[in-house]
Amino acid sequence: MVLIHPMGFTNSVTSALGLKSGVRAEEDVSSGGVRKTSNMAYRADARSGHFLDVFWPQDPSSSVPVLFYFNSGSFHKSNRSRAAGLCNIIAQRNFVVINCEFPDLGRGVGADAQLGDVMHLMKWVATNSGRYKTDLERVYVAGSSYGALMAFWMALLCNSKRLPAALGMGEAPFRVKGLGLFNGMTDTESGDRIMRSICKSISKAESSNKDLGEAMRPWSNHDLRDLPPVYQITGDSDSALPDVHRMNLLLEENAVVHDTLEFDNGIRTLNGFMEDYAAGSECARSISKMFGFFADNQ
Repeated sequence: MVLIHPMGFTNSVTSALGLKSGVRAEEDVSSGGVRKTSNMAYRADARSGHFLDVFWPQDPSSSVPVLFYFNSGSFHKSNRSRAAGLCNIIAQRNFVVINCEFPDLGRGVGADAQLGDVMHLMKWVATNSGRYKTDLERVYVAGSSYGALMAFWMALLCNSKRLPAALGMGEAPFRVKGLGLFNGMTDTESGDRIMRSICKSISKAESSNKDLGEAMRPWSNHDLRDLPPVYQITGDSDSALPDVHRMNLLLEENAVVHDTLEFDNGIRTLNGFMEDYAAGSECARSISKMFGFFADNQ
């Protein structure tokens, strides 16, 4: 029996992970030459949120760059499946794409624990780089909406010393070459309901580890000069626009190479539009410009 994945993938192999949760890893091959493996546990003690999907070229002739992607529901209502189309399209550009996830805030899960999960996720990818022919010298990270904040933190985990030292988990296994923020909700001082819950979690971590709390807040972390080139995508009607503009000022102050693509006339700029309209011309244009910017600034 052949099963058709909602994104158009044809199921070819299903193998058990042997987890208590009973989650199974599913490997598929698409007609576009992109192979996908779903529901890979990146922690030995995996529970809900400790899984990822990998998209990679079906027959890579050599090692290929990798992009870690954090979906728009990160922190509060994560949904990897929503980002599958976008991840597939990026993989068609000869990238390995890691569709990332970590447990949502709440039920004893704080932002500091989420950072620890992302460190485990990165180490899993490094350990399995041979299987996917991943070039760990060419690592990129991107995120939409609230996922952009975790993408920002991951870049700091990889490129600076302060955040990983405060977290107490040692150095990351690689450095990040470029950071993409799509409709990025990154202002931890804003009054947004979801961001307030993130800020509350940061404050809780800070109560027992002052340096960790300060390192997690963009405006109190003094290692931002270590960030890779940053490319932001937004629009004139985007609810994230104030965050984007403030982030630009912060990057400018810290001499970080950066650029912004800002759509006008309210064109598809709702949070998560890169995921919802992955096949659209705006998304294709955005991705091309982002990778062109990264190539020009290495």
